[in-house]
Amino acid sequence: MDYSVLQHVNVTRRLTRINFLPYFMSLILVVATFYAGRYSKSDSCVRYYDESSFNRHFLQENATTTEEVATNSSEIAPSDDITALRQKLNCYDKDNVYQIERRGPYWALKNYIPSRLKAKCHESITYTTHGDFSFLDNIIPLLKRWKAPISISIYCPGDDYEIALRSAIYLRKCSTERDLVKDFVTFHMFFERAHTPKEVVQDVAAFESKYECGVMAPFMDIPPESKYKSKQNLTYPINVGRNIAREAALTHFVLASDIELYPNPGVVTEFLRMYAKFESRTHLKEVFVLPIFEVKATANPPEDKASLKEMLKNKTAIPFHANICASCHSVPRQKEWIAADPKPNEMKIHATAKRRDSFGHWEPIYIGTHSEPLYEEMLSWEGKSDKMTQGYTLCILDYNFHVLSEGFLVHRPGIKTMAEARRPAQENINNHLLRSQIVPQIERLFGTRKGCTA
Repeated sequence: MDYSVLQHVNVTRRLTRINFLPYFMSLILVVATFYAGRYSKSDSCVRYYDESSFNRHFLQENATTTEEVATNSSEIAPSDDITALRQKLNCYDKDNVYQIERRGPYWALKNYIPSRLKAKCHESITYTTHGDFSFLDNIIPLLKRWKAPISISIYCPGDDYEIALRSAIYLRKCSTERDLVKDFVTFHMFFERAHTPKEVVQDVAAFESKYECGVMAPFMDIPPESKYKSKQNLTYPINVGRNIAREAALTHFVLASDIELYPNPGVVTEFLRMYAKFESRTHLKEVFVLPIFEVKATANPPEDKASLKEMLKNKTAIPFHANICASCHSVPRQKEWIAADPKPNEMKIHATAKRRDSFGHWEPIYIGTHSEPLYEEMLSWEGKSDKMTQGYTLCILDYNFHVLSEGFLVHRPGIKTMAEARRPAQENINNHLLRSQIVPQIERLFGTRKGCTA
């Protein structure tokens, strides 16, 4: 904002008789106060940096602190791209204020532990995800590759709440990447109203200040069978978590993904550079798909497409769920995508397709916006097919799915087998809900379209 100190002044000969010293001293005081406030280092949860600082931070792949950003300017996206994005998106900035929300049979504590940095809507992409506390060991490897905002909702009924809270504080205060966690990760908590924790911490900052780091992270110290969720035989409401995390994202673009899926480094920067020059011809009915792969338990996730191609060649990597449901995750022209020579810093659209016909059961993970339909919250993770109805709705709405040429996701090491994926009893419950309620309701509201299948 421009601050005007002197307005239009009619100059007269009387000025020679005015004592300017008090006015001059007041002006110095105003300027000094402004700069002291602008450059002070606040310890509050939200820091407001000048726009150029945000541009550098969110579009800088290798920086982990604002100090590093200032010295590593070679990876900064051109300012022209930032200007183009701001004008093109015409989005509105949001606040990450703490909010208690009633959500059907659930309580949601949105922005329970907010990130230290707050992105403007056009400046970055938010990775929105979910899990219970046992999945929080994925935060650091995910964050080191993403280095941009992450919005995560943690399912924590009953006694699991305390472990989830201590786990989040451990990551912020005790982990080797604590500055990255503080800067970029916003934690939300949610649980069934029937399983509300006995006590919910109101002053998280005070709790964090008194927290003492232990040798082991809390999320690593609890066996699965000891979870409150397990003892109460609760199913995981996966889409409640997905929706809470997405709704709370501050940026226009979101990547609604699963916490065990790691993106290749640089995706945020390259996508925003591409989109700044991208000519949309589909009236915003479009999303940008990242192909997904999985690697053997003994392998490290590849960081670039060249490494991925080599791992696919030597069979240490395969397309995601190739052994379970290949049609659910194969992308259009997948063989050509794999065969294409990597072109770092030249992201483009590899292929565009609809989710119908041969891709009728496709469950793509994509960079989208807040405009896409939310996920169906009646479905559980255990029952599977939890993303199908959202994909079906996008098909009815005639969305275009653009496959990105240089971006991809890799599952946490370990290739899942069909036996591990089978949960017949819960699958029957989800399938019944889909046939009897969810799909008929979608078709009444959105209609149908030839070739689209749920």
